Amino acid sequence: MTKEVGINEKLLKEHPYNKEFLKEPFHEKTNLLILGAGMGGRLVLREIKKKDDHNVVGFVDDNPRFIGEKIHGIKVYGPISTLPEILKKLKTQKKEIKEVIIAMPSADGIVIKKIIRLISQKIPKISILPTAYEDPFSIKTGLVVPEKIRKVKVEDFFRRKPMLLPFDEILSHYQGKRILITGAGGSIGSELVRQLTIFSPEHLILLDNSEFSLYTIQMELSEKDEIKKTFLLADLRDKEKIKKIISKFNPEIIFHAAAYKHVPLLEENPEESINNNIAGFCNLMHSLNDNVKEFILISTDKAVDPSSIMGMSKRICELILQSKSRKINSKLLAVRFGNVACSSGSVIPLFEKQIEKGGPVTITDIQMKRFFMTIPEAAQLVLQTPILGDTGDILILEMGNQCFLFELAEDMIRLKGFIPNKDIPIKITCTRKGEKMEERLFGDKEKIEPTRNKRISIIKTNYVDDKKLSLLLSKLFNASKQNDIESIKEIFKKEMSQVNTS
Repeated sequence: MTKEVGINEKLLKEHPYNKEFLKEPFHEKTNLLILGAGMGGRLVLREIKKKDDHNVVGFVDDNPRFIGEKIHGIKVYGPISTLPEILKKLKTQKKEIKEVIIAMPSADGIVIKKIIRLISQKIPKISILPTAYEDPFSIKTGLVVPEKIRKVKVEDFFRRKPMLLPFDEILSHYQGKRILITGAGGSIGSELVRQLTIFSPEHLILLDNSEFSLYTIQMELSEKDEIKKTFLLADLRDKEKIKKIISKFNPEIIFHAAAYKHVPLLEENPEESINNNIAGFCNLMHSLNDNVKEFILISTDKAVDPSSIMGMSKRICELILQSKSRKINSKLLAVRFGNVACSSGSVIPLFEKQIEKGGPVTITDIQMKRFFMTIPEAAQLVLQTPILGDTGDILILEMGNQCFLFELAEDMIRLKGFIPNKDIPIKITCTRKGEKMEERLFGDKEKIEPTRNKRISIIKTNYVDDKKLSLLLSKLFNASKQNDIESIKEIFKKEMSQVNTS
C-alpha cells in the first residue's frame, strides 16, 4: 500500500521537472508476526531489522515461559492454537497482520499443517524458515540460516526434526572418494549429488539418460569448481558402455537411483520394467570391479508384497542384490522408502497442476493413503545407510504415519488460499491397475533391527533361491525380447512368490 507525501504547489510551478521526484511514493512497512520465539525466531528478527521493510508486531509461541514477555521490546503472544483470536485482536488495535513467518526449524509437519489450517484464509503471505535437511550450511554447522526464508510449500507438511549422524563421521566416509550416481538428474539423484558436494568427494560421476535432466544439474553445479565432475549421457541398458564407464572412472561408491517409477505407465508397458529397471540393474551388477567398495540400490516400499509391475521389478532387484552380495567383495545395500514429496513420480505435482487450473483435484479412492517424506530428508538418510548397514542388508527409512491423499488434497488447496470443495472441487475417480490402498515398508516375514539412527532400520539378509531367481530372470528376459506383454504379466504375478525369500 502506498500514499503520496504532501506536494509543495509553489515548488512545482517553479520547477516542474521536479514533479515526478516529489511524487515518489512512501512505502508503509508490512505488519509481520513471527511464529516461534526461540533461537530461530530471534535470528529471523535480526535479519528483518537489517532490511527495515517490515514492522514486527509480535512473536507467537507455545512456551508458557515466553508468553506475555518481550523479546527486544516485542511482545510474545500465545499459544499458537489461539492464532485466529490473536490476529483478530491485533486488527482491532489497527495492527492488521499481512505476513507471517514460521520460525520453528525443529517443528514437524503436523504443526505446520495445523498452522496453515488456522491462518491460510486470513494471511496473504506465509513464509517459513527451512530445516537443517534443506540447506548444506545447516547440515554442516547445525545452524539455521535466516536468509533462506521462503514461502511455505507442501513438502513442509512432511518435514521432521533432523536426525543426522555426526557430520565428521559422514564427512570421513565420502571425503576424497570417487562417487557415481545413476539417475543423477532425477529427483533423488540430483539431491544426492547436492548433498554429496558438502562432503568434499574427489570426483562426482553423474550419469543419466535424459539430456535435459543432466544439463539441468550440470548448470546448477557449474560454480562448484573445487569438486571434479563428469557428466555422462548414457543408458544403463547399454551393457558394454556401462562396463567401460565403470572400468574407466573406477568409482569407489555407486548410488543407483535410476529407474522407471510410475506405476500405471509400467502396468501398460511391463517390458520396460524389465529392460530398464531389471536389465539395467543387472548390467551395473555385472560391471562391478574390486575398486567398487559400496553399491547402494534405491528401492521402494512398493517392493513389499508387490501388487504392481513396478514394485515387482524393484523387488527382483533387491533379490538380485542379496544373491550377488554373497559372491563379491563389494558391500551391496538396498534402501527402501516411500513416496518422496514433489519428486517426478509423486502425486503432489499432479495435484498442484489441477489446483492451478481450478480443479477438480482427482483422487482414486477416498481411503487411499501413502507414506511421504521430503527429498532432502530422504537423500540425507540414504547417505547414512552405507555407514550403518552390512552387505546384503535392506535398509528402510522410517516414514512416519501414512497420509490420506484426500486430506493432502484439502491441505494443498488451503495452502493456495482456497476452500476445498467450494473454490476447488475434489473428485473421486477409481483405483488404477497395480495401486494399493496403502503401502508397507517391510513384509510379515522380514525381521527388523534398529541402527544408531532411529530413522533407519535394517532388514537382515534372508535366503534367496538362486536357481529359481535365475529361472525367473531367464523367462522375463525371453518374454521381453519377444515383446510378449501378456506373458510378462503372467510371469511376474505367478512366479514372483516362488523366488521370494523365506
